[in-house]
Amino acid sequence: MSNEPSFTYLRYNVELENKHNYHKYHSNKNTRIASALSEFSNKEINSLREMDVGENTEKLLSLGDIFASEEVEESHFPINFSESCYK
Repeated sequence: MSNEPSFTYLRYNVELENKHNYHKYHSNKNTRIASALSEFSNKEINSLREMDVGENTEKLLSLGDIFASEEVEESHFPINFSESCYK
């Protein structure tokens, strides 16, 4: 045990909504993800919410990459984050 923090947890959620709802509820957020989501029908969006459907893996990874490119920032992590991962 240590008196120093030894665990960091950050959670980012891609709101799997159709383009209309995404803009309605998240108007100030990632426009690239809204554009990517517009490629899916409501039925496909509902399917993407089922994270255990293997056919969705590539689509979810792609959406995650788009989201992360605009939403995840270095400042979200402790200054010594990468160093602490290798101790």
